[in-house]
Amino acid sequence: MAATVASVRACSFSGEFDSLAEGVITAALDEVRPQYTTLKSETGAATTTVDKLVSLHAAHLLHVGLKQEAGGGDEPGPVKSESLDRVGSRSYGSAAKLDGQGGIVDWQDSPYGRRHQAIWTKLPPGAAVVGP
Repeated sequence: MAATVASVRACSFSGEFDSLAEGVITAALDEVRPQYTTLKSETGAATTTVDKLVSLHAAHLLHVGLKQEAGGGDEPGPVKSESLDRVGSRSYGSAAKLDGQGGIVDWQDSPYGRRHQAIWTKLPPGAAVVGP
């Protein structure tokens, strides 16, 4: 099984990509797929693992793109303080970047990038050289 439009849509538990046209998702897949062409042959990674990485990478691009096009900034961090006096207010910490090199740029900025990173860190050490 190769990474497909359906496999990218399946990355989202909430159906985030269900309304996107197949052509948009295909374009994201076409952008990331070449970066993984040697991962299986060079590291011996399972085909299903490579397909999952491709799907998550494409989902990451789509998520970040949708967020940026909607004018969203960094996601807020944990609640720092909360007040229920009269109107009520809440302040958030900054969304600090997680440490560590990932398989993809800005992997911290989406749930798909973080899931990609969780798989990426378990690949053989050669993946760090082959890298997407």
